[in-house]
Amino acid sequence: MFEAESNLHLEIADSSAEDILSRARALADELSYLLGKSTEARQDWEQAIRLEEHCAEALYGLGLMAFESDRFTEAAVLFGQVSNLDQEDRQARIMHADALVHDGKIDEGIAHLERIVNSPFATIGALELLGQAYLQKREYEKARSCFERVLEHYSESKDAMYGLTRVYAA
Repeated sequence: MFEAESNLHLEIADSSAEDILSRARALADELSYLLGKSTEARQDWEQAIRLEEHCAEALYGLGLMAFESDRFTEAAVLFGQVSNLDQEDRQARIMHADALVHDGKIDEGIAHLERIVNSPFATIGALELLGQAYLQKREYEKARSCFERVLEHYSESKDAMYGLTRVYAA
């Protein structure tokens, strides 16, 4: 009994240590990526995922790389995985919706953004993206409403002001 319990504690400790190591590596890789070492960061994020298949930080990093390389389908999948792993990661949810919109899946992106702006995860950025998505669909009243809501909370939003200018010009 004692030996089995000890082995269980060792297994838990080993898996916890691997999880911590994997997450630390993923965060270090994010710093490398921000410093322009994208090849190194990508390799390390991929290794982190091999160690821990559901490493949200590594998946998020690979999602950013895909998004910034205009691989929006891949980015949407990666950000969607992060959102499923961490229900409270608002930035992953927003990036997922943004990738969908950029990938031409505007209705799906709008549906995600609507859920975000009507939830505790609401942000000014999500509301701005929703307005931009409505602009792409030429739903000008909905776009105007989004941009006006942004300006109610953040009157200096250049994105919302520009969005309104585009709405009024249409």
